[in-house]
Amino acid sequence: MKSSWFLVLFILSVCVNAVAQEQSGDVTKYLMAAEQGDARMQVKLGYIYQYGGKGVGRDRTESMKWYRMAADQGDAHGQVELGNIYRYGRNGVTKNRAEAMKWYRMAADQGDASGAYELGGMFYYGNRATQDHVEAAKWYRKAAELGSATGQYKLGNMYHHGEGVERKSKEAEKWYRKAAEQGNLPAKSRLYEMSDKGKREIAFNELSQTIKILFSLLLFFPVWWLIAGYFFNSSSKHQVISGIVIFAGGVAGFFIAFACNGGAGGSSEMSASAWSCFLPYMAIHNILLALIFFSGQRKRES
Repeated sequence: MKSSWFLVLFILSVCVNAVAQEQSGDVTKYLMAAEQGDARMQVKLGYIYQYGGKGVGRDRTESMKWYRMAADQGDAHGQVELGNIYRYGRNGVTKNRAEAMKWYRMAADQGDASGAYELGGMFYYGNRATQDHVEAAKWYRKAAELGSATGQYKLGNMYHHGEGVERKSKEAEKWYRKAAEQGNLPAKSRLYEMSDKGKREIAFNELSQTIKILFSLLLFFPVWWLIAGYFFNSSSKHQVISGIVIFAGGVAGFFIAFACNGGAGGSSEMSASAWSCFLPYMAIHNILLALIFFSGQRKRES
C-alpha cells in the first residue's frame, strides 16, 4: 500500500517538473525572440511579467520594459497595452491621460481598431474639460470601419442618441446590425428594441409601469382623506403622533422598495420584486393609519 502511494507521488512530481520545465522553456524562447527584436514576443513577455505566469513571478519593471520596446518599434498591440497602463495606472505607473492618448493615437494611426476604439472612449468618457463627443464619434467610426464590433456598437449608439453626430435611426440600425453580425449581444438587443415587436413590448412595459404607479397612488387616497379628517378634529398631541407615523411609514416604504429593487445596483424603475414588497407594505400601512384614526375618533366621542 505504501509503495503505491510513493509511486503516485513520484509520478505527480515528475509531471509537475515536466510542466515547469516546459513553461520555463517557453519563456526562454520568448526571451530569445524578444531580444532579437520580435515585437510580438516582447508584448507576450510584457503580459507575462505584468500578471505572472509560465513559472515567472510578477515584475512591473520588466513588464514596462518589454511593452515599451514593442511600442517604440511601432507595434500597435504594444502601444495599446502601454496606453492601457497609463490610462488606468497599472504596473505601478501614475495615471497619465495625455500619455495614454499618445500611445492610443499612434496605434490608431497605423490602422489598429483597438487603438481607435480606446481613443474614442477617452474622448467619450472624459470629464467636462476633456469630453468631446465629436472626436469620440470620429475615432469610434474609424474603429467601426476597421471591423471592431464594439466600435460599431458605440457608433450605432451615437447615431441613436445624436451624440457628436446628427441623430439618424437608419444609420444607427446599420452599425448595430454590423456589430450584431459579429455576435455583439448589446447590438442584438438594440436591434430588437428598434423592431416593431420590440417597440410593442417596450410600450406594454411602460403601460404596466404606469398602471402600477396609479394603483399605488390609489392606495394613498383613502389615507389622505382619513389623515385630513383626523388632523382637522384631533388634538395637537394626536397630530404629532400621526405625523410621525405617516413620515416614518413613508420613509420605510421607500427603503423597502429600494432594497427589494436590488439596492444601488437595481434599475431606476421599480422591478416586479420591488412591487411585490411595496404594495403589500402600503396596504398594511394604510390599515394601521386607519386604526389610529378610528381609535382617535372613539376617544373624542367618549
